Amino acid sequence: MPFNRIRSPIVFSYHFSWLVIISVVDHCVMDLGFKFNQRLNPSSHINYVCYKSFKTLGFIVRLSKNFRLGMSIKVPFCTLVCLILEYGAILWGYTASHSCQIKGVQQRFLRFASLLLQIPYEPHDYTHVADPLSLISLAEHRRIVDISFIKNQTHPT
Repeated sequence: MPFNRIRSPIVFSYHFSWLVIISVVDHCVMDLGFKFNQRLNPSSHINYVCYKSFKTLGFIVRLSKNFRLGMSIKVPFCTLVCLILEYGAILWGYTASHSCQIKGVQQRFLRFASLLLQIPYEPHDYTHVADPLSLISLAEHRRIVDISFIKNQTHPT
């Protein structure tokens, strides 16, 4: 699969002996946990990561229905789901729609935590749930990681 950013790439058919090798045009390639498409935009990777983290979050919800402590539901979320969402976050520059997709995973977890721990919250405002669990938003965490990455690149230890 050729990687390019031009609108009309030059397509060349490769031959092996007398056979024509079919090139993959509209599919994605998975390499080191990243999904790359032909245009090198992060949409397919973000969709894959959100799908995978929603599946993992569903597993955590099924497992922790009987838990009553905040830490007992926070630890599986942070160790399983947040790692999936944050893997390679420094590589891609997220747009607003990508941030909303990723934020939806954390909001679903906070909604579950508020029901389980009986914490009241305003609709679409989960700060009252995140504070007792001492969770920061994933966007804020990405900002902190980005700043520390730049700091380590400019001032190595």
